[in-house]
Amino acid sequence: MLALSKTAEELSTPPDAYIAPLGAGMDREAAKLARELRTQGIVIELGDESFRLKKSLETASKTGARYAVIIGENEVKANAFALKNLATGTQVTVPRAELADKIHQ
Repeated sequence: MLALSKTAEELSTPPDAYIAPLGAGMDREAAKLARELRTQGIVIELGDESFRLKKSLETASKTGARYAVIIGENEVKANAFALKNLATGTQVTVPRAELADKIHQ
């Protein structure tokens, strides 16, 4: 039994990023972005649009994610997302095409 639990612990790695969808209809956009990032080898935890930002950031921290990617209507229109470093609290806006590289840093 101990061997099995240790293996499970070793296999569960914290996500690189937590995607926090904000607002109605953003779950779909968040899922699309999650698929894109996962194909680039990034471990993603996906939030829920019903969460407020504060709850999403708390959840992201609890998962052990390094970053939170904030995705709302404005971000989708601009095709650039807020990327928050959960360790330092710094937040930058990153174009979609550069997001995977920024998370890998």
